[in-house]
Amino acid sequence: MGNVRISSVATSRQSLRMKILLQKTETGLFFKEAGCWTQDSTGACEFANSLNALNFCYAHGLENVQLLLRSPRYCRDIVVRVNS
Repeated sequence: MGNVRISSVATSRQSLRMKILLQKTETGLFFKEAGCWTQDSTGACEFANSLNALNFCYAHGLENVQLLLRSPRYCRDIVVRVNS
């Protein structure tokens, strides 16, 4: 019974975790993998933190993108424009 409870707590924490995504400002597409963008945010690449996402943008010369911070704790997404 203790294992089920731990598993339940882990699942609960994961569902409350903020997702950090990259989105093209012009099309609304989400970054999935190198050279691939998707309309489906659930299939998008999730960055461990916003600094990693920003470093990725600068390292790959991505323009016209924004960070999308999505958390189930908030009513709407937090959008941070990335300037190259």
